[in-house]
Amino acid sequence: MLKRLITLTYILESQKHSTHDARFSSAATRKVFVVPSLPYPNPNSPLKLLIFPRLNVFDKLRETRPSSFEKIIPISGNTTEKVLGLSAADKQMLIERVTIIIHSSASVKFNDTLKYAIFTNTRATRDICILAQSMKNIKVSKT
Repeated sequence: MLKRLITLTYILESQKHSTHDARFSSAATRKVFVVPSLPYPNPNSPLKLLIFPRLNVFDKLRETRPSSFEKIIPISGNTTEKVLGLSAADKQMLIERVTIIIHSSASVKFNDTLKYAIFTNTRATRDICILAQSMKNIKVSKT
């Protein structure tokens, strides 16, 4: 637990000075990474989120802090599709502008099909790594 808190503190501190970042986000980590970090990024630099479009993940935040949505650009994607289900325009924008990636999407259900689990847990991670290699401003952390 202490390592998670230290990592979160490091991420939040580094985001104060970051110009752009992207989150490949799962439901379990949205409360940990997304909501606490909304006050930190530069207001002139929106936060990009790759989320599943069918989820109403921000309903509570929309009620409590509606002004926070000025900092969010939702990007539709799907970890079970090739190239993360990103459109060409979204992919190009991420390549040109992102400095930080937090990948936390995974399938931990043991009754999922093997194909789904491999696509979500293995191929999606590989696709994110390939995307990160092409990003012009990516920062590498060894924490």
